Amino acid sequence: MRCSGTNGASAGRSIAGRGRSRKRPPAAHPALTNGLTGLGFPRYTLLPPYPFCLPRGPSDRGPGRRNEGPAATGSRAGATVAPPRSSAAIESPAALTPAAGDLREDVQTMKRHIGFGGIGMFLTVLFLAAAVPAAVAAEKSDSGPKPERLLVLAPEYPGIVSAPGKEVSMDLNLINRGRTDELVDLKVTQVPPGWKAKIKTYRFTVTGAHVPADDKRSLTFEAVPDKETGPGDYPFVVEAVTRDGRFRLTQKIVVTLQGDQEKDKDTGVKLTTSYPVIRGPSDATFEFSVEVDSRLDKEAVFDLFGQGPKGWEVNFKPSYETKFISSLRLKANQSQSIAVQVKPAPNSPAGEYPIAVRVASGDAKAEANLTVVLTGTYEIEAGTTSGLLSLEARPGKAANVSFYVKNTGSAPNSNIRFMTFKPENWKVEFKPEKIDVIEPGALKQVEMIVTPYEEALVGDYSVAVKIDGEKTSRNLEFRVSVKASAAWAWVGIAVIVAVIAGLLFLFRKLGRR
Repeated sequence: MRCSGTNGASAGRSIAGRGRSRKRPPAAHPALTNGLTGLGFPRYTLLPPYPFCLPRGPSDRGPGRRNEGPAATGSRAGATVAPPRSSAAIESPAALTPAAGDLREDVQTMKRHIGFGGIGMFLTVLFLAAAVPAAVAAEKSDSGPKPERLLVLAPEYPGIVSAPGKEVSMDLNLINRGRTDELVDLKVTQVPPGWKAKIKTYRFTVTGAHVPADDKRSLTFEAVPDKETGPGDYPFVVEAVTRDGRFRLTQKIVVTLQGDQEKDKDTGVKLTTSYPVIRGPSDATFEFSVEVDSRLDKEAVFDLFGQGPKGWEVNFKPSYETKFISSLRLKANQSQSIAVQVKPAPNSPAGEYPIAVRVASGDAKAEANLTVVLTGTYEIEAGTTSGLLSLEARPGKAANVSFYVKNTGSAPNSNIRFMTFKPENWKVEFKPEKIDVIEPGALKQVEMIVTPYEEALVGDYSVAVKIDGEKTSRNLEFRVSVKASAAWAWVGIAVIVAVIAGLLFLFRKLGRR
């Protein structure tokens, strides 16, 4: 086997002074290079580091090459070199097709040089060289050229089921699969009695459309039944015609109405709210957001009505505004949000209260039910029956005063406790120490016992009481007048009497002289 370099020199040239032969890097086999050419590589491109080489064909061996002895294949001193082939011989089909015996010898040579891994890589490359062009050719043959003109009319849902009084809307697709732009006229050629149908975009009614080549145009088919239209099957026919009349396409759409007509019929207006139930205290003001959706095909003025429990206030106003309104003007098929403001009556007890909201314009009517859940108000009142917040006490002696606690809120008030702010070393007690619950409007009596310090000086002192209830509190401040002890009073009287008696004795004794 001969591995030719790029200059066609001998593969077995002896190197002087080394005693053995060193081969130049081999060239790739033409079968491999032709396969790579099919994959897009330039013809006869070598892939470094040239992992293997093969003979170029029978012409590369020369006559009698197989039976040549060692002298023919080279020796340590030199090698016999065959003349290089011409480019014509390289590109010749015969030169690229080795004989069967030559291939067997080449495979054995490859086993010695590169092993079985290199052989596998070589066979893989040959397989890809043949498979890839075939796959590309198959893909091109399957796709094929597009027709000059081809138009398709496709409704999204050719058959649907709906409730009486509900409008029907779906996509209507015009698909151009040709190579020419198309101008198409559209119309609904068949409309059942009691229905109105049209083809539109999000803003306009459409009677024609332009469809670019290899593209599509999506429109909307809309059908609205009359209020009296009952259950049944209703066929519609949509027609699309090109301007030159080459294509005339028709599609049938069947709408089936099912259900209770009286229950499901469209009243011309609809009220919706995201939060129909609001919870809060009785003294709060509640605000609902309600959307009024007109289903009429003309402009209309809707009157607004609201009804709540006795003493409650229900008002309407535009969203994010403070002025109150009693009517609302809407254009055809327009919707607008309004605010419903609800103010409970004073001292309304806790509970659930329904609020009815209604809009009307002629025969178009709608109603929505709202709910206010009152948790009640939490208020307490405290004081004495006489209205005086003062008492007298003596050092080290207990003095008491009574006061009441009343629930003036609309919700029960529970776990009421008492806290005091008193002078140092004073004692303040309450009977009872706490109140478990007071119902709305109820009253509880509490006794406060105050004991001043034994060494307290005579004078006025302040004792503050905080009544801490559920979500509310109340403060009272008492004035405590500390008086001297009665024993000291008698002592003072005795001293005064003794002084007077002494003065009388002196006057009488000295008066005789």
